[in-house]
Amino acid sequence: MVLTGKEFLSERHLQSAIRREDVGGFDERKLFRFTVQKGFNPDDLRKISTEIEFVSQEDETVVIGFATNAALAQFEARLSSMASGEHVTNKEVIYALQSVDGWSADNRKGWALKQQGFPDRDEFMLDVELWPLEDSHQARQQAWQAFESWLAEKRIEKLDQIKKPELTLYRVRCTVAQADGLLHHRDVRSIDLPPNFALERSVVFQDIQNIPDIQAPSAQAPGVVVLDSGIADGHPLLKAAVGEAESFLPGEGPHDENGHGTHVAGLALYGDFEKHLRARIFVPNLRLYSGRILDKHNENTTGFVENQIEEAVRYFVSKHLCKVFNLSFGDANKPYLGGHLKGLSVTLDTLSRELGVLFVVSSGNHRINEDSPDGLEWRNQYPGYLLNDGWRLIEPAPALNVLTVGSLARHNQTYNSQRYPLDPAELLIAPPDQPSPFTRSGHSVDGAIKPELMTYGGNWAINTRANHALLDRAAGLGVVSTSYQFAGGHPFMADAGTSMAAPQVAHLAASVLHEHPDTTANFVRAQLCLNAVRPQTSQQLADQDKVFKQVVVMVRSKKPHCTARWKTPSP
Repeated sequence: MVLTGKEFLSERHLQSAIRREDVGGFDERKLFRFTVQKGFNPDDLRKISTEIEFVSQEDETVVIGFATNAALAQFEARLSSMASGEHVTNKEVIYALQSVDGWSADNRKGWALKQQGFPDRDEFMLDVELWPLEDSHQARQQAWQAFESWLAEKRIEKLDQIKKPELTLYRVRCTVAQADGLLHHRDVRSIDLPPNFALERSVVFQDIQNIPDIQAPSAQAPGVVVLDSGIADGHPLLKAAVGEAESFLPGEGPHDENGHGTHVAGLALYGDFEKHLRARIFVPNLRLYSGRILDKHNENTTGFVENQIEEAVRYFVSKHLCKVFNLSFGDANKPYLGGHLKGLSVTLDTLSRELGVLFVVSSGNHRINEDSPDGLEWRNQYPGYLLNDGWRLIEPAPALNVLTVGSLARHNQTYNSQRYPLDPAELLIAPPDQPSPFTRSGHSVDGAIKPELMTYGGNWAINTRANHALLDRAAGLGVVSTSYQFAGGHPFMADAGTSMAAPQVAHLAASVLHEHPDTTANFVRAQLCLNAVRPQTSQQLADQDKVFKQVVVMVRSKKPHCTARWKTPSP
């Protein structure tokens, strides 16, 4: 909707109370929130007045700027002239503005603060981000000095800080009353609770001797087959449940030389491995099978992997009557952008129909390249880039008869954040229970939604003290499971990716067979998808922007666990 001059002027006066709530500020200018049409060039604000300074673009339709009193008077005069029908230059710029108001206390609240509110204690920590002033060294220095003086005046304790042209962060200790002042400070962009959902190092790096020996599953236990890089079948938490490990890779044995297969196997066998590890209780209710199809580099260069997968599937179906197969494998060189399905997808669909089996496959991870976000863009542009072509499905995720699984973030506190709780340097990209920044999605043939389900697969972070380096591995944000290096004193490891999400769904799928051993693969698929519920935070993501409607749905089973469905808009 485009407002007339009178309507715009009236709205501006109605919103003046919001602007008057602001306190502090390193100069006398007012802070404005301009809602604009998509495609608006923020630099065009200076066509209204040269004394309006663009500060930040929060999304496609929200622009933040500082304006002097002279600029406000000039703006008001233009609006008055438009309202009376007089000629006004650059009126197309004003027509592109949908509304003008202030940056409210609610706008300043971060995701966690909106979810949880202030902690119920006298004092607590907050992370405070100021507006970036990249183009003016002098203004930045003034802003930093003024804000720190204001903190001292209000007796808010400054614990640590990050000061860069593109990012200013303070970690402070304050009371509720002091926090309310921060929420109304003109120079504050956002306030949030420090990260607190952690995978502690003590959980990952604990002694396996603290865990009781596991017992073998019953003879009637359903099977789950992991088609991957093999497994370390002597691992103390796997060996009693291993039914058989075979290699279908020419010239190679069944033992895991990469670690990927063993990590996936622990999740396929136990599901939410972290929950069991925290409780130090592991009771396998499934029989684990392994078919090696990948080499020590987690690749297959011996020929067509389709042939080895088909051989493995037919083997485990005929010998062990297996129905559920996990394939945490994808070809990043074959994104699905429409048209017919490729060889591996066709192979899985054909085997599914012929043998009545269910394949659970990962949706694939974004491959970092020149088109990926850079530095702070990973955080600031999340989740919009998940809809870009670089995050589309890769083979064999588009297969129609398989169950495709994407990834959700679970943790938001890195190992370093746990070790140095006063340091705000490492910024998380995705909030817990929202899509991981690497997860792929899209449509398959005839608009079929893929992936159907999502579950925890990890998160990424940015290290602001290391030139905004992306922390995509070994930061403590992944999924913990069994390690192939257990003999060297490392029984567990954490890794992030949709490869870690898929086997948890495969575990649920095989678990359905406990109560329905003679059921069909389609019944298992239906049970998982029909018993899905949306996580609250993902629902809020959908509510914020209609593009993300029906984004995620989480699956709950009799065992506490969650998975989700991700839908992207049609091209």
